[in-house]
Amino acid sequence: MMIQLIIGILFFIGLYILTNDEAKWLKIISFVYYTILSVIFIVGYNQRLAFIERSETIIKVAENPLFSWVTVFGYLYSIPFMVIALYILLRVVLQIKDQLKKVLTSGLFLLIILTVGHFINLLFILLFYGTTS
Repeated sequence: MMIQLIIGILFFIGLYILTNDEAKWLKIISFVYYTILSVIFIVGYNQRLAFIERSETIIKVAENPLFSWVTVFGYLYSIPFMVIALYILLRVVLQIKDQLKKVLTSGLFLLIILTVGHFINLLFILLFYGTTS
């Protein structure tokens, strides 16, 4: 559980760095969202983990309530993070004057954001489900 805590703290530090130069409303909304989401996730995660430990039957991965919980929250963490990053990077793209450079840069940023978001989701599932099974 210690590695999950360290990764969570690093996530909040990364979110702070990402939104450091942004508008105050973006910082407040993102930190409130992720804080509430983290509390809900941790409470539900511990409840489902305790249920699985009490259960004497073998649960298949597809029917596992912990796997479903972790997968849904993986998306709830990664998709808003990608939207925030896209919002920030689009401001950079809009400052470019050349239309071709603007299109190529926005495509590159979109590819990078989608790739990083996908790996954030995979890392989340690996950290919170892969270490318990």
